[in-house]
Amino acid sequence: NSRRPDWVIAGDETGPRNEVRFTDLTWHRGIRDDCMVAQIPFFLKQLTDHGRPIPFELWPEDLKIREFPQ
Repeated sequence: NSRRPDWVIAGDETGPRNEVRFTDLTWHRGIRDDCMVAQIPFFLKQLTDHGRPIPFELWPEDLKIREFPQ
């Protein structure tokens, strides 16, 4: 009985500038790559700049991934 996720959702934190943790885009790319290898759908919910959401159209093209499980 294998236990593995059906879906991975990732994203940066929002909130006051001094309370959010910085997320390196390399971290999101690593998770994305791991999901691709494992054939698990990956959904990047949001990217932020100092706790403020970045509009989707301004994201790096390689991170505009919003996959859903079948």
